Amino acid sequence: LLFKTGEVKNCVTAMTKVFGDHYPETKGKTIFVNFPSAFSKLFQAFSVFLPARTSQKFLIFGQSDQALLFKHLQPEAVPEALGGMLRQADAAAG
Repeated sequence: LLFKTGEVKNCVTAMTKVFGDHYPETKGKTIFVNFPSAFSKLFQAFSVFLPARTSQKFLIFGQSDQALLFKHLQPEAVPEALGGMLRQADAAAG
């Protein structure tokens, strides 16, 4: 992908303002599961432009990061498809 430096800077600046103004006060943590490592590295690169308080609210885990995921969520609350113990029938029941 080719980006114009000015466009990237403007986009990151806009994202930083939105995240800084809104997310820290309104969101808990957002957890991304089974994401490719390229996405994680891209987020790490752009997160330097975000306030630390904002970037710490986003957790990105790959396919083999269940141990890290389970530090934030109980295995019983994570669907089997994501490496947890929650069965589809259990999730539908409530």
